[in-house]
Amino acid sequence: MRVLAFDTCLDACSVALWDTAGGAMHARIETMRQGHAERLCPMIEAVLAEAAIELLAVDAIAVTVGPGTFTGIRVG
Repeated sequence: MRVLAFDTCLDACSVALWDTAGGAMHARIETMRQGHAERLCPMIEAVLAEAAIELLAVDAIAVTVGPGTFTGIRVG
């Protein structure tokens, strides 16, 4: 199973891909106070490219639900 997770709360934007079958993980994190919405999709694309898989190969998506800023949680 491949799980794509991202966090857009507070002072960072992070994306991780975990492959439970192979145990591989690819991740990116950027410290930022704002601009999460603009950086999230390029970060997801970069992690998927690093893992050499397409978005359709992801089985589940996980996001944080807080605590955090209203806008940061809404982006996720």
